[in-house]
Amino acid sequence: MGTTSAALRRLAAIVTSQVGPSARGPFSVLTYAADALVNTEDQLASESVGPLPGPLTEERRFEMAREILVAPPVGQVVVWTVYSRALLWGMREVIGPMTFLRADWALPNAFEHKWHDFPEREELRELRENVHWLDDLHSEALEQGNRLTLVRVDLGERQVAGAADEARRRIEAIVSIAVEAGGVSWQNAGATAVLLDGKARISSGGITVRQTRTADDDSYGIGGTGKILSTVADEFADVLAKGPMPEQLVEALTSLREARMTDHRDVSFYGARRVTPRVATALEDHAMELFASALKVPASELATALQRREALRQADGRIAAQLMAPLDEVWSRGPNAGRDQLERKISSYSRDGIRLVSVAKAVALQDEIRALPMSELKRADFEDALAICTLPDRERQLLDETWRETGLLRARHRRVRNAVNHGLPLNEVTLNSIRNYAESTSKIALDIALTWFKNGESGAALIQREEKAWTERIDRISSGLSCVDEDARNNEES
Repeated sequence: MGTTSAALRRLAAIVTSQVGPSARGPFSVLTYAADALVNTEDQLASESVGPLPGPLTEERRFEMAREILVAPPVGQVVVWTVYSRALLWGMREVIGPMTFLRADWALPNAFEHKWHDFPEREELRELRENVHWLDDLHSEALEQGNRLTLVRVDLGERQVAGAADEARRRIEAIVSIAVEAGGVSWQNAGATAVLLDGKARISSGGITVRQTRTADDDSYGIGGTGKILSTVADEFADVLAKGPMPEQLVEALTSLREARMTDHRDVSFYGARRVTPRVATALEDHAMELFASALKVPASELATALQRREALRQADGRIAAQLMAPLDEVWSRGPNAGRDQLERKISSYSRDGIRLVSVAKAVALQDEIRALPMSELKRADFEDALAICTLPDRERQLLDETWRETGLLRARHRRVRNAVNHGLPLNEVTLNSIRNYAESTSKIALDIALTWFKNGESGAALIQREEKAWTERIDRISSGLSCVDEDARNNEES
């Protein structure tokens, strides 16, 4: 008696810090217990998963709060949640313990008719009795223009506390891979249900669908995300079935996702907050430290491996671009059937839309390419590329050049990161000069980290592979073999 609210709040802060996830968020165990003590009867009736006992005397409220606190919190936990602006490539996608369902397909088949059966159907039907937002979702899913996806996450044997946050963390990690590859972000629709041993233990109040004026105009971006997600399912379903991503990799993914918001479809089409280059650099730097931690390699070794890959990427990109220079379309040049035919012989496109250039074919057809009309600049580029492909010494000069240039960028990048992290003055020109390098190397680091997670190789072995690719290239050049000779030898062996 006589205890003040201020004193109770201090004690509550101590309890919250000790309990952890059970004390945080609107659907935490402690929040539900507090609601039982202070909410009105109408509020409790609207928020309750089951019928309210009555009458609600003070003694009964204490009993309800106590029941909430002492109920067994451990069992088989499943989380259902909803995302908007989320379109699947198919109707159902399974990625490890996560199942993605198109709401406009799954809910009508679960609630209205039996045209298509699927493993989660009966669970949805049972869930409908106590999770009232499913009916709202059903209606919203059938509205034209709404792109809604249901996600079921099986978290296995664990505590209920923090289950919803853990499920969203795993989903966001997967979606971040799609966003990194050019897709658009999914939006949390605010609807969540947590099942304990098959029974609804926690349910949110409703669903929020954020309509955007340009959503219908960007069906390409939304559909592309679904296609990328399907590829992610093929790549990572098996390893995710064995266990979740390490925390460092998840945080690195979300950091890079935020860093890409300097210029992204989310910014252009959906009004997402644009991130400044300075903030993007800090986020990428944070991701690099996390990658090094996950791979268990020194950050300096990772940085050197990234520079190796970037130097080779720049060299190969320059060769390909200059070989194709006489064949690329320009506004000032009319159609030419011979040029189009040569382009098809020399290059092709991967499933991801990346142009692949055959060095051997370009060299073999060099006289036909020279005969095409072209500017002096394009001719100089083409002849330089031919020299690089056929003369080992010239290729070595190119590698030395890209290594020096990436070394300069790496050193400047380090100074920029120090300035960003320590709040030092930073010239905008200097900052912008390293943005391409920072973004490219962070993409390479992510590729290495995802390969590590998927294949289970050691981080040191993957870093050594980057070093090996560089040394093998130098050894081949030192032995007097050009890249055309290497292609010919590989073709003979195959």
